[in-house]
Amino acid sequence: MAYVPGFEYDVFVSYPWVDNKIQPGTQQQSGWITTFREGLRIGVDGELGRENAMRLFIDTAELDKSHSWGSQLEDALNRTAVFVMVLSPGYIHSPACRAEVAHFKTVIESSGPQKIWESGRLFIVHMRPLPEHADDWPDGFSPQHMPDSFASKPKDNPLG
Repeated sequence: MAYVPGFEYDVFVSYPWVDNKIQPGTQQQSGWITTFREGLRIGVDGELGRENAMRLFIDTAELDKSHSWGSQLEDALNRTAVFVMVLSPGYIHSPACRAEVAHFKTVIESSGPQKIWESGRLFIVHMRPLPEHADDWPDGFSPQHMPDSFASKPKDNPLG
């Protein structure tokens, strides 16, 4: 059960699978995205004062492999309170990631006059530096379209 009333999932983390690979020859036990999700879960649990406080959509656990992934992802996005976009070169080159953010944008903008940037339901994590001018940025999400608060440059990456 989600913490946010009216939703099945509190958070949907959108990322390309390429960004969750374990680096060979390292002591890593999990990929960057898995580490990020666990850190997010621990942080939210601490803020809310209880374990398993939020329901996080995890694609590897929530998807039924015998059904269409696209329709399952759209269904999950329809029932998600917050969308976390993990931006990286892999993200802007992933058709699946672009489809996820486009669908969530449609969900937000079809529910009222506000734009996705004003909804308070989109968070962007800058995982790696991105090209300023890429032809295949998700529609409406290039640095030229983002408000300054979303288009900031990545800081030192605490997760590696």
